[in-house]
Amino acid sequence: MTTDAAFDTLKQHGSAECTAEFFMSGTPAKSFGTLRECLLNFADDLKGEPLPTVRVHTDRGDIAINGPELEDLIAAAKATRAAW
Repeated sequence: MTTDAAFDTLKQHGSAECTAEFFMSGTPAKSFGTLRECLLNFADDLKGEPLPTVRVHTDRGDIAINGPELEDLIAAAKATRAAW
């Protein structure tokens, strides 16, 4: 995901509810009120741990984000943290 695509995703879906699905963990899933809240939580709390799959609940259905795309979104969320 390009930086522009990450910022566009945050603009379009940043206020959507989402669920983080942790595999091979004692916590199978965690819900967040917004995608922004979810991303900033991971930016602060998941250092060195495997990232989950995040399902963003949109009007058109769920969007699954993981791996490098999720890392790009976390970086974009950190870069715009002060603007929220």
